[in-house]
Amino acid sequence: MTTTRWATIFGLATALQGCVIYETDRRGDCWRGNNCGSPYEDYETAAPPVPEPVYTLTLAPDQGEAGTVLIVSVVPGDDLTLQAVTEVVFEAGVSVLASELRDDELLLSVEIAHDAVPGPYDVEVVLPDGEVVVFEDHFLVVPADMDPEDTGGGDPAEDPCTDTGA
Repeated sequence: MTTTRWATIFGLATALQGCVIYETDRRGDCWRGNNCGSPYEDYETAAPPVPEPVYTLTLAPDQGEAGTVLIVSVVPGDDLTLQAVTEVVFEAGVSVLASELRDDELLLSVEIAHDAVPGPYDVEVVLPDGEVVVFEDHFLVVPADMDPEDTGGGDPAEDPCTDTGA
C-alpha cells in the first residue's frame, strides 16, 4: 500500500508541476483568466497594412457657371504623373468634350449643362490599371446668373429689406 500511496503522490506532483509550467508560461496576468490574445501572437507574422496612396490634383479654374463651356487645366501633384492619367470624369451634368496633354498640364474642354445642379462635384481620375481615384467636391458649379466670385453679399443700398431711413 505504501508503494501505491507514493505512486499516487508522485503522479499528483507531476501533474501539478505540469500545470504550473503551463500557467507561468504565459505573459503577465494571462494565467489569471485575463484575455491576452493568442498564445502564439509572438510567432504570428501578419503583414503590416499597406497605406493607400494619397493623390493630389489641382484644377484651374475649379468652378464654373451652369450652361457654359470652359477650359480647365489639370495639374497633378508630385504623387501622380500626367502620363498616369488616362481619363478625367466629372459627375453627371459636367462633361469633358476634349482633352489635350501638354508637358506640365492636361487641358480639358468642359461643358456644364444648363440644368446642372449648383454645388460641389466629384472629379474622378482613371489610372492605366483601371483604378479610379475620386477627388470629392473638387469642382464647383454655380448658377448661371451668379458670378463665381460673388459671395452673395450685394450692395446694402439695393437691398429692399434694409431700412435706409427714408
